[in-house]
Amino acid sequence: MRWFEKIVDFSLEDQLMFILSRTNDLNDKDVLNRVDAILQNKSFSYEIFLGKVIFNRMNGIIFKNMTNFNIRIHREVKLYLNMLRDSQEKRNSILKKEVIKIGDVLNNNLNYVFLKGSILNYFIYDFGLRISNDIDILCSREDLTEISEILYSLGYKQGIYDNASGKIIEATKAERLFKQLNTHELFSFVSIKEDGVVSKLDINFQLDGALKGEITKLFIDESINYKLGESIISSLPIEFMYIHLAVHFYREVAMVGKIMELSDLLLYKLYDFYYLISNNYVTKSTLEKVKVISNELGLYDHVKATHTYLNLIYPDFTPLILEDLEYNSSFLNQYYIDIREDRKRVWKIPLKQRISNPEKRLELTTLKEK
Repeated sequence: MRWFEKIVDFSLEDQLMFILSRTNDLNDKDVLNRVDAILQNKSFSYEIFLGKVIFNRMNGIIFKNMTNFNIRIHREVKLYLNMLRDSQEKRNSILKKEVIKIGDVLNNNLNYVFLKGSILNYFIYDFGLRISNDIDILCSREDLTEISEILYSLGYKQGIYDNASGKIIEATKAERLFKQLNTHELFSFVSIKEDGVVSKLDINFQLDGALKGEITKLFIDESINYKLGESIISSLPIEFMYIHLAVHFYREVAMVGKIMELSDLLLYKLYDFYYLISNNYVTKSTLEKVKVISNELGLYDHVKATHTYLNLIYPDFTPLILEDLEYNSSFLNQYYIDIREDRKRVWKIPLKQRISNPEKRLELTTLKEK
């Protein structure tokens, strides 16, 4: 059975999105025949497909692959994805300048690391393929005041950008204090850049709300330098980056709030792992290091859960550590009502049916009503 035959339980629109994300497989005749069969199916909806691609933040990848492999698709879909690509590249270009500017200032005797999209967007992916909502920085609690003062000096304010007025609504002192005491990050810093692009920074003083502070310190201590243009910025070695992405992915998959707003299993989050491995940023040797380090830190369950989800969408993805692919436990099937108090429940809906399925929220609503 070919890998694309193992995803037929998903909707036609999901199948096409999964297939068109696989750059390394789109020169396969059987794969292209499957693409044609989906597009010719009377039940296939271009509107739903476009919505899914955009909602899952896969528009950059999908557009590039459709163009490079001359995938024939509705011209309006391709036109809109092209417009999004141009807008995305413009936004990434502006935020790249911000990452450089902030990194240049923070490099003065401060320990910090840029996380997630701040590195993936500019060092891993081809420019403009991936987009992030914000810039994430991890630092120690001791440096929070100094980093905050630096950001204020660069024109940032702690608050929320109001789309209606085009202005920043500053957070009150009580709101800032509540955020710092009840989460693992400060109230977001926001600044309006050229052409109205909003730069939003999240300053994390703990790697994750459910993890111990010693793990945060370890990750910061393991930081390495990346060269971005003529500047140097600090981030994580690839194995620690991979572990952090897995921890972050699992946290969002297992949180009631994320599930209710359907942002728990957006494809771009899983695609990061697929892209890192398929483009050899993460090798078999790297994955063995990931296994050792995450085991030592008590985080290997996060990695295994991530690989299990990944294998459902990319079912022949064999470079992964094989034992992970057989992984199925209560850890994988639980979700948190409150992660800080370790209040959790177990899903009744099977794992595969939780992917790209808005009806899964009904199970949570029923439990809340009880």
